[in-house]
Amino acid sequence: MNIADITFKYGAGNADLAQVTALLQDSYWVPRISRDDAEKMWANSAAVVSVYDGETQIGCCRAISDTVRFAYVMDVFIAEAYRGRGIGQSMVKFLLAAPELATVYHWTLLTRDAHKFYEKIGFGLFSRPGDFYEIRTENPYAAQ
Repeated sequence: MNIADITFKYGAGNADLAQVTALLQDSYWVPRISRDDAEKMWANSAAVVSVYDGETQIGCCRAISDTVRFAYVMDVFIAEAYRGRGIGQSMVKFLLAAPELATVYHWTLLTRDAHKFYEKIGFGLFSRPGDFYEIRTENPYAAQ
């Protein structure tokens, strides 16, 4: 891999949805995601980043947001063969700089296993964990 061949692109229209679906199916959080649902997720995101090595999509991430003050980073994924080279961190930084999210000042995300990765980008533990609430139902895309 030549780092010069790596490109970052904004916009759902720049995503190879077949490859996005395949990447997400390699994740622990939505291994059973369908292409239709991946397309809906990407279309309904405030910002989307796709990473390419030449013509092949090797990574993706997205944010849902009110586009004014809050954004939630989701579905950060780099193909295994490309991990450990700084591409993922560059991709998330590219997302944080998305023009459509320029006024956002509160970024959040959830991670089970990538704490150090996100800390290198500037994320930290939730500042007010006692204020954070959720309703959680069964994940229909989880591995069985």
